[in-house]
Parts: sequence; C-alpha cells; structure tokens
Amino acid sequence: MNLENIYQGIKNQWLNLKFERDEEKDGVLRFEASANLGGVEDDILITIYVTNEIMSIDFIFDYLDSNIDAFKEINEFNERNLFYKAYIRHDNFFVLNYHTPIFHEEQAINEFRLAMLGMTEEQVLKPLISITNKTYKK
Repeated sequence: MNLENIYQGIKNQWLNLKFERDEEKDGVLRFEASANLGGVEDDILITIYVTNEIMSIDFIFDYLDSNIDAFKEINEFNERNLFYKAYIRHDNFFVLNYHTPIFHEEQAINEFRLAMLGMTEEQVLKPLISITNKTYKK
C-alpha cells in the first residue's frame, strides 16, 4: 500500500482543509489539518496516522477538566458510539478518536470521509456539543 497515495487522495477530496504532512517514519505517515464543526466553538485539530494496516484519526478539541461530570458525559458518549471514542488526554485536551483497519488505499480515503461526515450526525454531534461546551482555551 502506498501511504503517499492515501495522503494525496484525502488532500484532493478535502480542498477546504490545509494539510501539513510529516515525513513517513517507521512505516507511519502522520498529517494534520485544522477544521471547524457547526455548533462546536472549538477549533479542531485533526491528526491522521496511517500505516499499511490501520488508520487512526484524532479530533483534538480544547482543554477539558478531569472531573466526575466530564467523565460521566464521556462514558455516556462512548457507550452510544461504536465508531468514535472520547477521552481526556494526559495534557487535558479533549480528544475524539476514530480508528479502523484498512485493506487498500481507496478504503482509507473513504474512511477519512466517513469519519468527517459522521461527526455531523445527530447521535454524535449533540453529545459532542454538550461536552465541548465545557472545554476552554488556556
């Protein structure tokens, strides 16, 4: 599988995003872009990791305090969403992760599209807005 073809395919389908690409290292290609999502005030950093076998996409939001209310909402979100997993990262950024095995380049390109569009579905967006309303910039 050619990881550069995956990067170019995603970049060509999402011309409204400005991607920055790192050098491929140890069989992993990493690239990222910033985006906005209607209803969510945070700017979202999208970080994509691709190997010959898996794709992982992190949607990184602003800071979120680690407290019982945040954990409760995140747990409820995770119970209701099979494709996305939410968590508070070690540096207190709120992250939504989407990951999938990949078998060919076109599938990887399509998975990125599905991850992006899936965030606009009500079952994802509504609880996501509730959580991100509690995030803040430092």
